[in-house]
Amino acid sequence: MRHSDSSAVVSILNPPKEDVSSVRRRVSYAEQLRRSSFLSEASSNQAFVGEADGYGGGKDDESKGSSNRRGSTSSIGTGSRRSSSMDGGIWGRLQRKSEVWEMESEISLDEYDNVSLSACLMQNLSSSCRWVTSTLKTAFTTMSILIPCLVLFAAFSVCGILITNAFENAASDSRKQQAVFVAEQTDLFFVRTLERAFVPLFSMAQFIQELDVFHELDAKVGERCDPSIDKWNCTQSESAPVKEGQDVTHRDLTDLFNSEYGQTIQNKFDSIAAGTVDLATWGHDLLNDPERVAIAEATVPADGVVAAGPLPLLQGGDTFIARLPINMEEGNHSMVVSGIDYPCWGFAVVLVDWTRLKKESNIYEEFASKGMQFKLTRTDIKDGEPVVVTIAESSGASALENKNVTLALDAGDNGWVITVGYDEGFAPNYKVWAYPIIICSSFLVSLLMMLVLVSKKQHEQILGRLLPTRAIQKMRRNEQVVERYKMVSIFFSDIFGYTKLSSEMSPTEVMKMLNDLYTKFDELAAKHKVYKLETIGDAYIAIGGAPQICPGPEAAERVALFALDAIKIAENYRTDDGAQVYIRAGIASGPVVAGVVGTSLPKYTVFGGTVNFAARMEQTSVKMRLQISPSTQRMLLDAPNYDFQYEDRYDDDGELGVELKGKGRQYTYWVNGATKLSKGDSETTPETRETSIELGALDPVEIVPIPEKVNDELDEA
Repeated sequence: MRHSDSSAVVSILNPPKEDVSSVRRRVSYAEQLRRSSFLSEASSNQAFVGEADGYGGGKDDESKGSSNRRGSTSSIGTGSRRSSSMDGGIWGRLQRKSEVWEMESEISLDEYDNVSLSACLMQNLSSSCRWVTSTLKTAFTTMSILIPCLVLFAAFSVCGILITNAFENAASDSRKQQAVFVAEQTDLFFVRTLERAFVPLFSMAQFIQELDVFHELDAKVGERCDPSIDKWNCTQSESAPVKEGQDVTHRDLTDLFNSEYGQTIQNKFDSIAAGTVDLATWGHDLLNDPERVAIAEATVPADGVVAAGPLPLLQGGDTFIARLPINMEEGNHSMVVSGIDYPCWGFAVVLVDWTRLKKESNIYEEFASKGMQFKLTRTDIKDGEPVVVTIAESSGASALENKNVTLALDAGDNGWVITVGYDEGFAPNYKVWAYPIIICSSFLVSLLMMLVLVSKKQHEQILGRLLPTRAIQKMRRNEQVVERYKMVSIFFSDIFGYTKLSSEMSPTEVMKMLNDLYTKFDELAAKHKVYKLETIGDAYIAIGGAPQICPGPEAAERVALFALDAIKIAENYRTDDGAQVYIRAGIASGPVVAGVVGTSLPKYTVFGGTVNFAARMEQTSVKMRLQISPSTQRMLLDAPNYDFQYEDRYDDDGELGVELKGKGRQYTYWVNGATKLSKGDSETTPETRETSIELGALDPVEIVPIPEKVNDELDEA
């Protein structure tokens, strides 16, 4: 037998070579081996199953002990001791187990090196989707994560927007200051240029006032006479007549300047300022010209230069006009304006070429170099109403309607105003790109914070499932975790017939069965506020009264209710192939010491005789029943919310109690159910928990006093 068994092992580790064209997956080869050895294993399997079927309650149950808590590996070892055939024993089962693991893997062993890119991407995508789903669920269901992230997002967004607005306002103010500065420099240029142009006005006025030859010129011209009104007097008058065709705006001075006096005046003008006198303008009656009367009337009473324009001249072109009134107190000099007689001889006038002045000022180039637009306007008075006239503007001046600064210039007396601005306005367009960046950055920062908080929360949750909160806090402070509890209740359970059940299932199926069943137990533990200590193979261990301290009767009540519900869960549970799962359970109450042993892979563990007693209660129990110790029964008598139904435990010989290894005979009890107490502790509600077995009509049981030895042990506990 040993020789054949060794051959089987060698054949598994070194399978025969096959033709490349007919290479099979390793799983298929294992399947071929299994089929070839099926007949040789059948007899051994029947013997093994027969023994497993005979593993039931009573003393056979007690022989199981703690060895059955080592999972599927323990059941295999047990089977090997019961089988005399090596072909159908451990090696055959190991072969089958290995085969099952490979067949149920999504990727066979030979395929691990030949995974397609699409399959790898799909697997990574699926894993990423599960991670995203878990992260978002944790974030949106945990207020301590969601609220700080929202606050951080709002704070970052608001701060970013405020900073952007502050920079935008600062840039806007800077641009406005720059626009005002350029406008002031333009005004300064025009003022200085015109001041230089005004110098000849004062010289001319001085000459007129000092030279007697000019004093009679206004008298020679004489009063205006309108022939349409008084033709006879105008014919006899020595005053200069109105000019034909321009009888409203001009006087005809031809005869005057052809006379000896006129020649003298002309020669004197030529000697003073040769070439500066434009004879085409002689005879222009400014006080009667509707286009010029306003400026003329403003000049007569003025004490200084009155500038106007630029205005279109009769000679053509736009010209800036400056007039200085020439006043003479001596002599008969008079001009009547608005009914007031002023001793005014006339005006000294300077004409400045506006086109040349704009060119010399570089106004267009100056504003264009700074990316600005401008509009220069003057205000004329026509028919008593102000009329705004544009005298210079840049190509994009139409954009200055709303986003501009205006400045009144000192260059002209007819309301010069310059308007300056930028194409896009003074405020730079930061918001278009800054706001999206701020929102995205705030979102990313909040997302990173959320990921950190979620990761921390998930780690805390996982750690909280492994260790009690108080133990975690002590370990963080590098303190030793040792706690003493005076009265707790400990629950033990295992799966009845686990060896047979696991031998008929693959390891994956065993793991799935235990996971499904004990996940439901975990939900019950949370419902009844008991603490799950651990699972060892098929054994499930929980405790009440620790680490969350509560009175002994309340702890026992919680654990007992949990145990009854666990039996009910097991009653309704079925494996994937429809097999029934049975459990047996036991509870013991008493003092324990709890703590964390070691630093690597820390685990919260309880120590004491109560733990061993609870394990014995489970080992000596029967399927689908709950056995409790005397101390637990005493605690349940004082249960605050439920009334429990008990039954004395008898052994197979009909004797009261059960024999426990190392403890002798103990008087234990079955718990058959629990009824919720009403508020007055006298009436019961319909809500009832009871075990899944049908007890039927129970025979009357004689009440036997508990021996003094048991009472002493309970008192010590």
